[in-house]
Amino acid sequence: MTKNRFPFWILLAGTAVLAAGAGPSAAPAPSATETPSGAQTPSATEPPSRPLPFGPGEELRFAVKYGVVRAGDASLAVEAMETVDGEPALRLVSTARSSRFFSTFFEVKDRVESLWSVTRRLPLRFEKHIREGGYRRETALRFDHETLEVVDGKGKRWEILPGSQDVLSAFYFVRTRSLEPGDTLRVPNHSDGKNYPLDVEVIRRERVQVPAGTFSCIVVEPLLKTAGLFKQEGRLTIWLTDDSRRMPVLMKSKVAVGSIVAELESFRLGRPARVPGVDVPPSRGDSPP
Repeated sequence: MTKNRFPFWILLAGTAVLAAGAGPSAAPAPSATETPSGAQTPSATEPPSRPLPFGPGEELRFAVKYGVVRAGDASLAVEAMETVDGEPALRLVSTARSSRFFSTFFEVKDRVESLWSVTRRLPLRFEKHIREGGYRRETALRFDHETLEVVDGKGKRWEILPGSQDVLSAFYFVRTRSLEPGDTLRVPNHSDGKNYPLDVEVIRRERVQVPAGTFSCIVVEPLLKTAGLFKQEGRLTIWLTDDSRRMPVLMKSKVAVGSIVAELESFRLGRPARVPGVDVPPSRGDSPP
């Protein structure tokens, strides 16, 4: 990570540990047999849990604050169902834009997309369009989970571990899992040509208030490794609703030069995916007010 980049979309997607993990200080992924004590280890062959906690039409809008300053706005969205490589897939989208004030000295305009197989719960395509200050980055990847490879637009190939997610789909995958305090969930991840493990520790239950309302939550802490100006010195903490949807409502991270907070301002629940054998909760949901 370059020294002057502000990782808006990384924090918002709840995958700071993944995208930042692509930096030079991150440890490589362990072998498929290495698992921390007590961790749940997702597998590409593990039957997916049901129902899906999200569906087409879901949109979550966040205010991103750097200290007391509103640094920008960001969103997480689930778009219409598509067919990719013969599989039904949801388009997962994360966007982030800096505020007018912040843009006067550091403009951010980021968009990250993942086409995610509904039946296998695995990414099929991944795109990242990053505009942060003078930094530009375009990434396009195709995942092949049969050959355990990922291929970029120039034909370059990398090996991946079974069950690998991308930096955005990993967050949605975590939302599909059963989470209880004391659990640790390990998710294989591929980012920028490298494989990294994401360990998500489930800490406690807690009720929090954000602009979108008051929610009963399950609190999780992903392991974060990164370098540079926004190196995490404390913890990245994420509050997910303690219901079937696991909707993110609050994210906090202490960084080397302050703290970053993303608060849910508004949300729209999704509709069923309409895929045989795969259920998505109806739009009325069961999230507490």
